[in-house]
Amino acid sequence: MSRTVTTHEVERHDVVLPSGFDEAVATFERLVPPVDLPALEAAGTWDEAAALTASASYGFLVYWRVDVGAAMSGSAFTGRAVAYLVGNHVTAERMARHDPQVMLHAPLRMLIHDDAEGAAHLVVDRPSSYFGSYGDPAIAEVGGELDGAVERLLEALKA
Repeated sequence: MSRTVTTHEVERHDVVLPSGFDEAVATFERLVPPVDLPALEAAGTWDEAAALTASASYGFLVYWRVDVGAAMSGSAFTGRAVAYLVGNHVTAERMARHDPQVMLHAPLRMLIHDDAEGAAHLVVDRPSSYFGSYGDPAIAEVGGELDGAVERLLEALKA
């Protein structure tokens, strides 16, 4: 049995959004639409799959969403939070062709939650802090591009 262990540092960004939780979630979901998973799975060619990213104005689509607050209803967790897997399969492929392990971090995880004072936060790990750990300049370059896409999304959220 063989095992490789890679230790890497991750930079987490916790950004306070200017709107309340409900508005922050609604705006985020308007800016980052869901991917059409049935269409993606049914795509017969890469061109058909790639065409499904046309609605990704900020470079991202939602691949998964869970209302954490609803999922933890009745527990000691009393906050509101929505977790997302956000990405773009065309962008991910540009990294996965070099090392399939990058799919451990693509799509990206993002979380919108409220705090005790009612402020909404968007939390995301800096993509380059993951993708730079693979030791491949082509993967690291895409990670840097994703950093820029996250920043553009935050600007659109007026953060």
